[in-house]
Amino acid sequence: QHEPRIDGAILSSPMLRIHIEGEGDGGAVLLRLEGKLVQPWVQELLEAWTALVQRLPEGREVRVILDAVSFVDECGRSALCMMGRKGCAFRASGPFMAAVIEDVKERVADVR
Repeated sequence: QHEPRIDGAILSSPMLRIHIEGEGDGGAVLLRLEGKLVQPWVQELLEAWTALVQRLPEGREVRVILDAVSFVDECGRSALCMMGRKGCAFRASGPFMAAVIEDVKERVADVR
């Protein structure tokens, strides 16, 4: 099994890269994803996000940028829903990812 490597604020696996931007500037923190958000890489995202949220002051906005994500499986959608329920905002480009985000927002709204 592949071990992820941590390079500053970048967590990298063969299928998913996670970039954390803006943590030190006081504004919204960007969690920029690249690749495929699928099992088993979803766990890496959740671990990186949880660690990030624990470091941030309460109320600090986290935006998940999905512009460079090419595919999201059901496990990935569930993770995004969990993050959305905890206050994450999402941005995506392209019709596939826009549909994924719309689905996530609907699921989050249904739970509230």
